[in-house]
Amino acid sequence: MKPLAFSKSGKFWRGNLHTHSNCSDGLLSPDDLCQRYKDEGYNFLVISDHFVGLYNYPITEPLDFNDPEFITILGAELHSGSTENGEIWHILAVGLPKDFLPTNSPNFVPTDNQETGPEIAKRCVEAGAFVTIAHPQWSGLTLADARSIKAAHAVEVYNHGCAVSTDRPDGFHTLDLLLAEGRKLNLVATDDAHFTDPDYFLGIMPPYIGWHLELVYLSGFFEVILGLGLLSKYRRYSAIGLILLLIAVFPANIYLIVSEEAQMSLNITKQTAIIRAPFQLLFIGLAYWHSKP
Repeated sequence: MKPLAFSKSGKFWRGNLHTHSNCSDGLLSPDDLCQRYKDEGYNFLVISDHFVGLYNYPITEPLDFNDPEFITILGAELHSGSTENGEIWHILAVGLPKDFLPTNSPNFVPTDNQETGPEIAKRCVEAGAFVTIAHPQWSGLTLADARSIKAAHAVEVYNHGCAVSTDRPDGFHTLDLLLAEGRKLNLVATDDAHFTDPDYFLGIMPPYIGWHLELVYLSGFFEVILGLGLLSKYRRYSAIGLILLLIAVFPANIYLIVSEEAQMSLNITKQTAIIRAPFQLLFIGLAYWHSKP
């Protein structure tokens, strides 16, 4: 079901303002990131790598991906100064200039002689950036923390990476309190993708099966081990193991066909889910062929 907001007339642009490449702690290169989002139908992307000395203060600029349907925007996730709980600030800045002066932030630990969170947010705005208070629930921000970022344009009200890793994705409470005090703020929802979590597979796990994350890791482990086994003298046993593994994970394919939520997690239609299911039988057949002496 398409959300009501997106059923209105007019043009909607699909984009993400918060993601990370291997220029900081992400898995994919900037070019691979852009290609992946572009292939998924996104119109714009901000690679907001962590702006700390540990990663040489990156403002990541992918090359040769801008066209009439897709654009990249410079940005970063900045860290400087301490919040009330003693942790370092996370400030999302979109539209930073490439020559933005680095903070004194060697890593993710607050240090002496740093700009405060409010100071770095103000400097970002003065440089022309759109500033967002990032993942307030995950960061454990207090209302006093949030109030202090007077330069902010927005609050990150949902962060999917925080939802997957810690079940702390929310920022609506912080936004509501600030709005009630008369602040004029936008709201931002992001994926904060690092492409290091198995969320792609979690979305198609049937709800009647428990231990979702553990089973994803376990099935991935056996998939790799048994696949390598096909190249060894234990080829027959590895092939039989792969057959059993493919049968064991087949309920996920059935769930993908009947669940609209699972289809949305992979960004595919029901028709595509139906088409892909028989390929599992093909893979079982190939594994059976490898099991022959």
